Amino acid sequence: MNGGGQHPPDRPMPDRAMKAQLLEHALEISGAATWEWDVAADSMRYSPNLPRVWGLDPEEFARAGFLALSRRLHPDDRRAYLSAHRDLREGGRMDIVYRGRNDRGVYRWYREVGQSEAEHLRVGTVVDVTALKSAEANLALALDVAELGWWSVDLEARTHTWSPRTRAIWGVPFDSPARYSVWRERVHPADRDTLIDLVAFPGTRGSHVYRIVRDDGTVRHVREEFRIERDAMGQATRLFATVQDMTEVERARLAAEAANRAKSDFLAMISHELRTPLNGVIGTLDLIEESPLDSQQRRWAQIARGSAESLIAIVDDLLDLAKLDAGKLGLSRAGFDPCVTLAAAVESQRARAQARGLTLEFERGDDLPLRVAGDSGRLRQIVVNLIGNAIKFTDRGGVSVTLTGAREADGFWRLTVAVADTGIGMDEAALAQLFSPFFQADASSTRKRGGTGLGLAICKRLVEAMGGGISAESAPGVGSVFRFWMRVPEL
Repeated sequence: MNGGGQHPPDRPMPDRAMKAQLLEHALEISGAATWEWDVAADSMRYSPNLPRVWGLDPEEFARAGFLALSRRLHPDDRRAYLSAHRDLREGGRMDIVYRGRNDRGVYRWYREVGQSEAEHLRVGTVVDVTALKSAEANLALALDVAELGWWSVDLEARTHTWSPRTRAIWGVPFDSPARYSVWRERVHPADRDTLIDLVAFPGTRGSHVYRIVRDDGTVRHVREEFRIERDAMGQATRLFATVQDMTEVERARLAAEAANRAKSDFLAMISHELRTPLNGVIGTLDLIEESPLDSQQRRWAQIARGSAESLIAIVDDLLDLAKLDAGKLGLSRAGFDPCVTLAAAVESQRARAQARGLTLEFERGDDLPLRVAGDSGRLRQIVVNLIGNAIKFTDRGGVSVTLTGAREADGFWRLTVAVADTGIGMDEAALAQLFSPFFQADASSTRKRGGTGLGLAICKRLVEAMGGGISAESAPGVGSVFRFWMRVPEL
């Protein structure tokens, strides 16, 4: 495939019908449909595959237009969808995920993104994301909370009391006496020496985990949370503990680890398969865009390209997150100049800042190493992500990046990078969850400003993988400061 430049000399230029067919084929491959909305005339134009993406009858859609969809929105999503379209009409950006009922009566998930193209023109794309939603649901693992038993020991009266649930967990018959020896003989031989001696334990609270071997040979994993009551002299007088059968939780933990490994292996395996058709779409769009097109066709091609490039970015983020979760993301330890790396990262975002009318500044401290060992590519990735977020959530003012360093006694340097903005900021509740995967500080901001909620989670994992830490300070209407540090050896 010729990805750019002129058409090969041995191939004739496609005529208008063929170009339209190629564009429609490219949209079909990407799974995206496009639309245009003239808000002044309140008229809509859309790509031929839009009714098919929504699962609607083309003739019904031709008659009723977008009203055909609004009648089929899930009741829980209708208000948010209409609100997003109102925001778009007023010149904002729309990025919303919602459910719609197709002609078979089945609700499916869709992602719709729209933006202003001109004063009265709005353009957008629609993609069916049902498969992605299903994959997210399948990856979620639920743990059943085990019921609790309890036991108590009165050390002065030398009496033991066990609840029925405790006897069931331990496999002790109800007619057996509640004695220490009855319990201890059921503790797995490999765990007996690791148990805490509660009478000699210096504290008042604690926990331990061990295995019980029942009379039928089955092994159960048990967790005890205990409390010790003491007299005025500090002597233990009473022991009390809750008993939880953790066997299913342990099995679920192992299954979760296996599922996580399987997820990571699966994503790594299909990454090439996902990127190949997307690159094919972009390559096809290169050919189309370099052909004579009318303005509408060129706009459709540009929208389709943006959708394909967004999907590639999402695939890359998901792969990074999966590799980090599985501990399979390798980090290089090549030599690099941290000042040069950060300066290049800042420059790569300057045009984006200028397009939004923002300033972008880079400042460096006086005492910095000339060359350190580490992964400059991942450092650049973190900085670019933080700058990109700052630009996205800043409407006026600017963004500043600061690099400082401190030499430590062991020959390492502690490098600290701060990215500050004068943006919309966020409250304490949002800060508490900021670095969680898929978290969005504000659903309305998500629709207007876009994003998957993966970038900051990946930044946190990368910084921690490099032996550092990351934090954020923010206040609504004031702006935010993201600060991360890492220790690197000087070369």
